Amino acid sequence: MTLQTYKYKIPRYVMMNATNNPLNEGFYAYGPDGLMNLTAAVMAPVFASKPSFLDAEPWLLEEVTGLPPADRSMDTNLWVEPITGALIKAKKQLQANMMIQRLSKFPHLDKLRVTPRFVPISNIVETGAWMMIL
Repeated sequence: MTLQTYKYKIPRYVMMNATNNPLNEGFYAYGPDGLMNLTAAVMAPVFASKPSFLDAEPWLLEEVTGLPPADRSMDTNLWVEPITGALIKAKKQLQANMMIQRLSKFPHLDKLRVTPRFVPISNIVETGAWMMIL
């Protein structure tokens, strides 16, 4: 038995900055495209993104070493049954990034090529699925 579902993902415009998507102005989206500013929520310069800066400005990934190249399998997806609206399967993938920048009180940060820089500090993956037992 096959169950028909609709697949949803986070559209690119949701994570655009306020310059490119004025609707995001209310979310303090004044950084680069592809980052969601969480500073007010966590009281620290933390920004969420898709893993490996998927759908973000290319320089964000270029400035960090050790991350795999971004690909579509890293996107957040929801599979919904169209008649009932029941969530059948979900896969949430996010990356938390800390913003660092040059400060006169910390001369060792003068070596940063790009400032501010967004450094990945954690990767979050959550999955779930509805299973029918016959």
